Amino acid sequence: MYRIWYVVVSCMVVLYAGDKKIQKAEVPVVPIVQKQIYNLYVGLYSGWMRLKDQYSKEYFETIPVGFQIGYDINDYLSVESRYTRDTSKVSYKRGYTSNPNNNDFDTTFSNLALFVKPKYKYKNYHLYTLLGYGEVSLSNIKGSDRIEDGFEWGVGMSYNITKNINCFVDYISIYHDKGFDKRAKDRLVTVDNVSLGVSYAF
Repeated sequence: MYRIWYVVVSCMVVLYAGDKKIQKAEVPVVPIVQKQIYNLYVGLYSGWMRLKDQYSKEYFETIPVGFQIGYDINDYLSVESRYTRDTSKVSYKRGYTSNPNNNDFDTTFSNLALFVKPKYKYKNYHLYTLLGYGEVSLSNIKGSDRIEDGFEWGVGMSYNITKNINCFVDYISIYHDKGFDKRAKDRLVTVDNVSLGVSYAF
């Protein structure tokens, strides 16, 4: 009887020690830390915007201000909307026409657009393109508004100052076609915009 209890107790000791070894050999669970992604961003910018008749060389020009709001779908694609307009002065240069020059033309020069924004990241830099649709307008030209809408495209580069803040510079071709809402019907008219700004990601 003593021998039987001795064998039982010995087996229990061996099993207990083996169980401890197995427990020690278990792989510890490492918690996965998810990278914080800042998807929504807003920004302010200024620069230069000009509508030009490529035949007569007359043009409207201003230093605008603009507001952007966008959403990063992933590291390579965003969607973005922009509104750009003159601050207080729109200047007019007559080119080859006989019209008088005017450095303070009584008009509102603006653009509203929605873009798809493919981009490529290298370290703290982003190279991107802007492809979208928008509307550009000059109000009160000879008693009426001149408005055109259509395809817009652009290229730009941004730099991440911090995780939340970046600065950017870009060029957008707002309009490139013959005529501009019945103005200069058979002549090429272009509207270009160069912007320098800063944005904040939430």
